[in-house]
Amino acid sequence: MACGLSSAATYTGTITTVVVYVQVQPLDGPGGVQASSGPCIIRQGSLLPSLGIIELDAQDLDHLATQGRLGIVLLHEMLHVLGFGTIWAEKGLLQGAGTAASAFLGATARQGCLTLGGPAATACTSTVPLETSMGVGSNDSHWRESVFGAEIMTPILESGANPVSLMTLGSLTDLGYTVAPQAYEAFSLAAASVSAAQLV
Repeated sequence: MACGLSSAATYTGTITTVVVYVQVQPLDGPGGVQASSGPCIIRQGSLLPSLGIIELDAQDLDHLATQGRLGIVLLHEMLHVLGFGTIWAEKGLLQGAGTAASAFLGATARQGCLTLGGPAATACTSTVPLETSMGVGSNDSHWRESVFGAEIMTPILESGANPVSLMTLGSLTDLGYTVAPQAYEAFSLAAASVSAAQLV
């Protein structure tokens, strides 16, 4: 089936929100990439997803659950299904893809970035910088790790908290969603602690 779904994954009816399938299968062995995700069907007009898939690495699943990290991974991947980094080009929000200047153009995310302080004050003067050095699956579809560290939508799962910042909520607004602004979590750019687990 399209988008890597098995033949057993079928849906009958009208989708008014978003349907997400979760599939557990081998990806790249223990460690490394722990999950992958994205939309399968995009609505005409709004270009927002109506159906998507999250794939979890079968060899990382027990470890993530034991460490209490599975929820963070699922939230990260759910945001990709909703369009974070996966429909930016279609929405005209991606600039410089494939270059060292890759950036997100959404004004609401940029305003959220400027509230973070620290390096964000200079990094987000006109756009929000995206990851450019971690390869296919991470580049052009995540916030830049070297700037935003522990934020939930950088490509690395941190050892501590991975908060949903006002910047990430703003990016959903830029995509066309209605977002509750109070849903963001406290975030300090100075608090990042990098582990070796990569999310895509």
